[in-house]
Amino acid sequence: ILLLYPAVIGIGIVGRVLTPGLAVWDHAVPATILASVPSWVAGFVLAAPVAAIMSTISSFLLVSSGAIVRDLYERNASGPVSDRVARRLSQGATGVLAAVPFLFALRPPEMLQYIVVFSGTGLAATFAAPLCLSVYWPRMSKAACLAGISGGFLSFLLQYAFFGTRSFLGFDPFFWSLLLSTAFCLAGAFLSGPPPTHIRERYFPESDR
Repeated sequence: ILLLYPAVIGIGIVGRVLTPGLAVWDHAVPATILASVPSWVAGFVLAAPVAAIMSTISSFLLVSSGAIVRDLYERNASGPVSDRVARRLSQGATGVLAAVPFLFALRPPEMLQYIVVFSGTGLAATFAAPLCLSVYWPRMSKAACLAGISGGFLSFLLQYAFFGTRSFLGFDPFFWSLLLSTAFCLAGAFLSGPPPTHIRERYFPESDR
């Protein structure tokens, strides 16, 4: 991130000089590249981010469809799931997941960075506190984890719905959502009690001693 964002911001600043009057802000990077180097070099340079985008999208599709089929469906199915059924479910989940962003792409937003910031901070507000506490705190339980995830997600969503990108005292909704998620985790941990002994011994063997 420390390498990526300064480069992107730098291209945006340079793009205001080299390619003024862009109708779409997301075109700043390719327009700046085309204005800076010969066209045949620009083709190679533009191929790199496109390849990275394709690789990232395919990874997200595979991970997401695998989570839906293996983690949600197979673990909660009444009986064993055959490879044939799992394969068809994976194909169907991949198709549905690919269709959703395709529909959004038909009417793209004013600037894609808005969605990137919203999704990134939303994921952090939802999962950061439960994940860190689960890794480092022996008392963290399943109920506390679910409480932290629910509290962080709902507070983040409601703040964006009612206040937009600036919430109480001018802070980003992520700030308050992260605090609420942490508070929900702590409250859930103390109200539900510690996790079972066999789980604590597996992940925190030194805690019982």
